Amino acid sequence: MSLTNVKFTRAQLQDLPAKRRREAIANAVNNVYQQVISAATEGKVFCIVDISQVIRKPMGCHAIYVPNSNDMAEGLQAAFPDCKVEYTETWEDTQPGIRQQKKGILVDWS
Repeated sequence: MSLTNVKFTRAQLQDLPAKRRREAIANAVNNVYQQVISAATEGKVFCIVDISQVIRKPMGCHAIYVPNSNDMAEGLQAAFPDCKVEYTETWEDTQPGIRQQKKGILVDWS
């Protein structure tokens, strides 16, 4: 099949950026989904997702859309509708006398 046989309406072409955005957010949320489920399985009542590990622009690629923390919070709120979902910044002791700032999305089901 030739590519010229694939037809796009004006509306479909206009919707392509929004579609790419929705797909990028869905992919990022899917990456986090299992982390939240694993935390709940372990008996935890919240999970802080390090968004720098989830939202990454692929190396050597021009990403059409890279989700931001607001996109992630909205997507996770949709995936876990009755949970508290918000952006958070905390400090953690990584080694004795060394603290590191952790930024992420908090999903709290307590």
